[in-house]
Amino acid sequence: MVLVIFVGIALGRKFVEREVAVSLPSGWKTVGKALPQQLVNLTFVLNINDPRGLEALFWDVSNPESPNYANYLALDEIVQRFSTPSENAEKVMEWLKSNGAQATITTPTRDFIKVQLPVRTAEDMLKVSFSDYEHYQFGRVTRTLDPYSLPREIAQFVSFVSGVSKFPSRGKVLPIVTKKRYLQQGAEVTPQVIWSSFNTGGLVGSAPSNLQGVSQFLQQYYDPTDLSDFQQNFNLKDQPVAKIIGPNDVNNAGTEALLDIEYVMATAPNVPTWFWSTAGENQGQEPFVQWAQDMNAASLLPNVMSVSYGDEESSISKDYADRLNIELLKLGVRGITVLFSSGDNGVGCTGNCVNDPNWPASSPYVTTVGGFYDPAQLIGDSISSGGFSNYYGTAPYQAAAVQAYLSQGSLPPQAQYNTSGRAMPDVSSFSENVVIFQGGAESTVGGTSCASPVFAGIISLINDKLLGQGLKAVGFLNTALYKIGATNPTAFVDITSGNNGNGCCQGFTATKGWDPVTGWGGPNFPVLAQAFQAFQSKK
Repeated sequence: MVLVIFVGIALGRKFVEREVAVSLPSGWKTVGKALPQQLVNLTFVLNINDPRGLEALFWDVSNPESPNYANYLALDEIVQRFSTPSENAEKVMEWLKSNGAQATITTPTRDFIKVQLPVRTAEDMLKVSFSDYEHYQFGRVTRTLDPYSLPREIAQFVSFVSGVSKFPSRGKVLPIVTKKRYLQQGAEVTPQVIWSSFNTGGLVGSAPSNLQGVSQFLQQYYDPTDLSDFQQNFNLKDQPVAKIIGPNDVNNAGTEALLDIEYVMATAPNVPTWFWSTAGENQGQEPFVQWAQDMNAASLLPNVMSVSYGDEESSISKDYADRLNIELLKLGVRGITVLFSSGDNGVGCTGNCVNDPNWPASSPYVTTVGGFYDPAQLIGDSISSGGFSNYYGTAPYQAAAVQAYLSQGSLPPQAQYNTSGRAMPDVSSFSENVVIFQGGAESTVGGTSCASPVFAGIISLINDKLLGQGLKAVGFLNTALYKIGATNPTAFVDITSGNNGNGCCQGFTATKGWDPVTGWGGPNFPVLAQAFQAFQSKK
């Protein structure tokens, strides 16, 4: 596990230590000292200009009560206002090149520098010793367990260096292939069940500027034939994916990718859909920041992006998580809605009976989607990850809803969770008995991976109505969602039963209004769409 990064600056020291030593994660073994001429790939992540101003703008454009609501920025405006100062990037580049490194600035905002250099050079620059390590699943990587250091004059510009000590890890949020194992928990979920449950009436998209997407990692690909078979089986329009970013090996289609693409397109038919694939099994680099960096380098993006991956929050360094938040702020300022599945481990539980939520679902700058099952009874799913972040405080948009929940009587022991943390999930959808097509046949899957693409599709339908009327896409949802939940609860399909206990940790119980099992519940499309339309119409 990577320990939390800290900046240990002592006056008068020539170098600044940027990490504590790390332990070798489970499953990895030491092969031996890395060869001096062996090449390593690193990413220097630089501090941006005016991060506080970026966050203030994020809250402003996503607040329905602000006169600047939905006044989003284009990429060139973000580049102009929030890029790493050119002189700072140039100083880091000069230092890298003076050490013989091949360095390239990879983003318009100048805050990511990719570097390839020999081990001997990297060791001298970072004051570490690299070794080769091997894992039965991930293969061989070159890493150090030492804390790395940077010259003081360079450290002031660098947020962190990626690829030094972070070992690849497989995301935990993946669908459970149930093969009809949970049919006693309610009828199968199909596109028609979703349309009926959330009152979309089978609406199809028509706004030409409306786009939606799903993001994939860990070599998850989709097969266009399976997608076409799925659409034909459920009497949907035969609609191919509009654009593929990154690799897609159709001969190795995965359950996660097929689930995501089939259900976002089934929920919002006729909305052009992108498949965004971040290459490799992490490649030793942190995939979420790489993904967000790639997104923020693109001038055109889907209005809505669904992501069904994550890890335990405790396994991610705080500095790294903070940096992803910067990238999420950029996306929010551009008016992009980002949804994450909450996870499939209930409240999440460490060996000490303390909740360990999933991340990036725990970020206050994403909309987190939990799960429920049974279209007839609507019961909060025991696997629906929910609770409170140990990294981030209660978000301002949710303070009243969280306090209302914590004021009611039926709660787990307070020592188990952080009562002042960012609470999740925000909303939910079906997470059991969801029918997909894979390998030319039906499969029934479960997990909150089912929920995020469906809720994303609902938001795409709302965007379609808004864009068709000359209004803006909804952007970051949560400030508006919690206002709607407090003033117009019929905008949601409230889930009032279910518990997400996990092992030694007692679970939270679903109840009326917001709760840490299903959030506000599922979407009631007509009412939710009208509420978002009203926010912009009154401007």
